Amino acid sequence: HYSTTDPRTLALYSRVLLFSSDPLRDELSFSRSLSPAQPRTVHLIARKLELEHRSSGEALRGGL
Repeated sequence: HYSTTDPRTLALYSRVLLFSSDPLRDELSFSRSLSPAQPRTVHLIARKLELEHRSSGEALRGGL
């Protein structure tokens, strides 16, 4: 579960949503500077939007 009132979560959601609506893009990566909880939030958002998602590399890295 993630909070839709948290500005950081809304920024992540917006970024993933914009990515999902861009037919010219097929991959979205996130910075290592995400907080420890944010990669999980990104995965939850991706799941909600029915996007394929995976993590790779270090624990704080992730991508869609």
